[in-house]
Amino acid sequence: ANAAGAVLGFILCFAMIAFVVAAAAAILWYSARAASWLWRRIFERPPGPDTRIYDVGTLAVAFLAIGMASLEGVPGTFSPGREDQASATYTVAAPAARVWQIVGKATSPEFPLPAMLHAIPRPVAVLVDEGTMLGARRIVRFTGREGEGNLTLKVVRRTDTEAVFEAVSDESPIANWVRHKALTFRVEPAGPGAKLTVALDYDRLLAPAWFFGPYVRVAATLAVDVLARDTKLRAERR
Repeated sequence: ANAAGAVLGFILCFAMIAFVVAAAAAILWYSARAASWLWRRIFERPPGPDTRIYDVGTLAVAFLAIGMASLEGVPGTFSPGREDQASATYTVAAPAARVWQIVGKATSPEFPLPAMLHAIPRPVAVLVDEGTMLGARRIVRFTGREGEGNLTLKVVRRTDTEAVFEAVSDESPIANWVRHKALTFRVEPAGPGAKLTVALDYDRLLAPAWFFGPYVRVAATLAVDVLARDTKLRAERR
């Protein structure tokens, strides 16, 4: 089962990367074709019987754009914004007080993960779990092909509806992918139940952005969705 999950995770990761590359290539191709058409219209230069020169020009523009975008991360070049956020929201059939009780206990590493998350460093143990009061710590151990290490979180803001865990140190292998900034749990009354939102603020470390940005965002969204779903299920369990 573990082997099958790993294979499926690799296939999903490869498919995601292939989709991102194909989408980027398509956008650049049609953008370049549109620019070429607009140039001819403005300067009234009919293509004539042989339009191959325009196709070559279109390809040149597309490859130039891809090359420039790929320079991100190279010392001395530009670097688009790396800050990003992923979130997941669920309606929970339990009072807000009950949801907060559940948030105070970390999600077990044994909770089933989406296949895509099997291919990246993942949590294997919760070493310290002090709840959601101001100053409380939560230390999670991660392991992956790159090794293992701990992510240490600390509650730096606590209100009736929000608890913000700030990442005070990250020695986990996932630190090679993203820089964790804050994990926020928001619980608001919603009729007889509650609305739960889990959000992760992070800096993407992989470049270029056009290639890795969507991939990292999908992985981060799946990760916070795991936390939100687990909290919902435990809160609704009687």
